[in-house]
Amino acid sequence: MSFEAIVKSLETVERSIQSYRADQSEFADRLTYLEQKGALRQSEGDTKPRNSFGIALSQKLADNPALKEWKSDSGRRLANRVAIEFDLDLKAAIVNVGDTMAAYERTPGIVSLATRRRWIWEYMPSSQTSASGVEYLVESGSVLVAGQQASEGATKQESTPGFTLKRADCQTFAHWTQMSRQVFSDQPALAGFLQDRLMNGVWLKLEQQIINGNGTAPQLSGLLDSGNFVPYTGGDVAVSKVDHIRNAIAVLQQGDYSAGLVIVNPLDWKEMELERGDDGQYTWAEPSAMQPPTLWGLPVHVTNSVAAGTFIVLDPSATYLWTRQTATMLLSDSHEGTFIQNVLTALCEARFAFGVLRPEAIVAGLYVAA
Repeated sequence: MSFEAIVKSLETVERSIQSYRADQSEFADRLTYLEQKGALRQSEGDTKPRNSFGIALSQKLADNPALKEWKSDSGRRLANRVAIEFDLDLKAAIVNVGDTMAAYERTPGIVSLATRRRWIWEYMPSSQTSASGVEYLVESGSVLVAGQQASEGATKQESTPGFTLKRADCQTFAHWTQMSRQVFSDQPALAGFLQDRLMNGVWLKLEQQIINGNGTAPQLSGLLDSGNFVPYTGGDVAVSKVDHIRNAIAVLQQGDYSAGLVIVNPLDWKEMELERGDDGQYTWAEPSAMQPPTLWGLPVHVTNSVAAGTFIVLDPSATYLWTRQTATMLLSDSHEGTFIQNVLTALCEARFAFGVLRPEAIVAGLYVAA
């Protein structure tokens, strides 16, 4: 190797040594800064726990004995390496808490409460009326039966029918609720929900009145109102509920009426369906059969509007429902001072009249007579 090449190699090595020493000097300055910063915070009484990586690093560097030895022995800096291990107390992992980090998905619509699947008046004859009440004639007295002429020229038997005028007044069924105009506009499903719920409330009250109304205004005169039914006497109290209903059907048949509907409470219906024989098999119900409730060939209307322990058997044609105004939904912003409050009032109302045309065609009572 020539002398010039050797000189250039030595110059290159010298430059590398100088660059390395410059880096080491900068590193030592930064280390001193971190140590001083950590010491300053402790002198100021900062005892608050710190999770910062920079603070943890400065503390580790200040306390590391190998690094202290490395700093004090400048002759060994080029030959030694210092290993520093970290066991940092890091922050807790980020997780979902409610909808804070990730928004929930909102399902459209509103989940409503239970509604009846079928109403009692769906089994009964009905029509519209344009008056505030309805009058109707009911034949009174015994059933007219023709006689036989005793002989030619003899006087034939006379029948004199009797009539009683009855009246059924139209009663108003209504309820309302209020909401802000903003929520009504911002929640598209609210309008349909309110219409369904308010109308369902009208239908529910109407069914309760058709069965239990006592006839004192504003109540209807319902099926169980005094004088609107034949009380069931019970017969043999030892028989089952199914047998009691069959006995009531026979009472109607004895009066030349045809039973067309049975009304029972859900708890009583459950008991009847769960009847078992001595062999453990269901007496008459078929759990695997998917069909509407029927008993003795008649449709059964299962409703909470009739009390448990009570049943009704009737000929639906002996009743009548007149509709003066079907259930109607109204919306107004002019109720009292709600116009200036941005409050809307939703009102649902209907008007009906109900009459029992033939009380003899309705038998009602307890399954076991007192």
